[in-house]
Amino acid sequence: MNSFTVTLNNDILVKNVTKIVFGLNNLTNSSIYFEKENRRVNAKSILGLLSLMVGKGDKITVYYTENGLEDKIKNILLNEY
Repeated sequence: MNSFTVTLNNDILVKNVTKIVFGLNNLTNSSIYFEKENRRVNAKSILGLLSLMVGKGDKITVYYTENGLEDKIKNILLNEY
């Protein structure tokens, strides 16, 4: 499984969570997980993201199974919303 760590520059809680989940689901069929403080959730799940309580300034580790997704995932998290 591939991974990278990113510091969020936006607030992905309630106002952006659906856009991020839809963006990740449309991106690939690959499994994608976010981890914060040793808690890992499915990044393609609205409830998973909400339960992780991530927001602006948080560092999260992103895990994914398909090669070549790092830049696309970063674009969804850092730029589009």
